[in-house]
Amino acid sequence: MIELALEGEITLFTSQALLDELNETLHRPKLARAVANTGIGAAGLLSHYQQLVQLVAARQFTQQIGRDADDDAVLAGALAANADIIATGDKDLLVLHPWYGIQILVRQMPCDDYPAARSFG
Repeated sequence: MIELALEGEITLFTSQALLDELNETLHRPKLARAVANTGIGAAGLLSHYQQLVQLVAARQFTQQIGRDADDDAVLAGALAANADIIATGDKDLLVLHPWYGIQILVRQMPCDDYPAARSFG
């Protein structure tokens, strides 16, 4: 997916809530070695990611939507982005497929059927 985004074949979106979660994740001790091995560190990885995605202003839901409340940030962002696809490996999101016209697909699946899709995740 990153290659498709770099080539302009798809557009990736994120929200501030998801950027904050990614930042927190990249600073977890169990990922310290993997992050250090990139040579650019957590801040560099986050910066590269931010250059690749478009930020959308996502609203919080008043009621929990998914089985996992944390996943609601993904759903809210997808709505804000008017996304065609949510690419995920999260089973709690996958069970919602399709959701409000948004395809929720396993992220390892090829996007051949959606060459110009607007993706969120």
